[in-house]
Amino acid sequence: MFFNKKYFLIIGIAFFELIQHSNAIAQDPQISMFYALSQYISPSFVGTGYNPRIVLNHRQQWPGNQSRYATSFTGIDTYFPKKRVGIGILAMYDEQGSGIYLKNNSPTLKTMDLTFQASYEFYLNNKLTCRPGLGLGLVNRKLVDNFLYPNQLNNQGYNGQGSDETLLRNNIYYPDVSAGILFFSPSLWLGTGIHHINRANYSFLKDNNIRQDIKINAHLGYKINITKNGGPKYYLAREKEYSISPIIHYRFQNKADQFDFGLAGVADQMLFGIWYRGLPLIKDYNRKNINSESIILMIGWVYNNWNFNYGYDITASKLTGYTNGSHEINIAYVISKPKSRFKYRRLPCPNHLKDTNWDINRQHDHDGFN
Repeated sequence: MFFNKKYFLIIGIAFFELIQHSNAIAQDPQISMFYALSQYISPSFVGTGYNPRIVLNHRQQWPGNQSRYATSFTGIDTYFPKKRVGIGILAMYDEQGSGIYLKNNSPTLKTMDLTFQASYEFYLNNKLTCRPGLGLGLVNRKLVDNFLYPNQLNNQGYNGQGSDETLLRNNIYYPDVSAGILFFSPSLWLGTGIHHINRANYSFLKDNNIRQDIKINAHLGYKINITKNGGPKYYLAREKEYSISPIIHYRFQNKADQFDFGLAGVADQMLFGIWYRGLPLIKDYNRKNINSESIILMIGWVYNNWNFNYGYDITASKLTGYTNGSHEINIAYVISKPKSRFKYRRLPCPNHLKDTNWDINRQHDHDGFN
């Protein structure tokens, strides 16, 4: 029989979890190695590498399912110390929806997003720094009418018949506005990002007015230096760093929310991380099952100006056994530039990139960072 019970079970569980977690029409793609692609968290992070850098990130979600959920990012940013301004571009391409109930295995929903970002850095006192940021983007969503309708199905699958169903509009463009603010000291950082502030109409139906839900995230972390001699010299390529950072990351969009907490660490050239995603003690929707989503493992390696990261999500929800988890790959390259005579402060969060031109004699302009 074409309608395999296993596929109905997968669809039923996924739909049940969706209606239990959210009344939102759509949610943004998610990533697990969020500090490896910090531009996606908030525009306040743009330029925090201080040298020009290029970041590539790809996520393949639930490869064991028949549907395709794949998201790719390209981020480019740099920093101008004289103006204390960071600028960058973040491009995203997202595919969703291929599977057995489509005419072929091509994705049904494609989203492309190109966002220009800028941030400004100013000092509140001799230890605390503030970075507000702004993002202006253009989004293209394309819905491919690749569906199989009831009159096109029989017990053997697709019967080859056509359908009279048509979409009124399958290719739309709309602007997108985001903002954020970030505070950090030598060891602590906290901030928030607000996305889709303008709440654009993204409906594929011409007469419908369906507004995009605002997404808000909050991030907090604390860096613990294990190396005997702490300080900015950790960012010298020739210096070895050993540190561990407890991190918290919370985000919500309409009634859908996620909470990540765990540890990220650096051991010389090796990077590692483990964190848990879920809200087991805060939201238990049916009071019978723990609201857990995944356990995330990350490992990385820094070599000269290159950084390679791999992350794997171990599914911890009722979809365990049907998804094969999620895979995420991140590659970053820092472009070396001549040493600047301008002083700047280092963000302590694990951005996994060392500055090959950091000059210990031109470190932060106050004793609090020494």
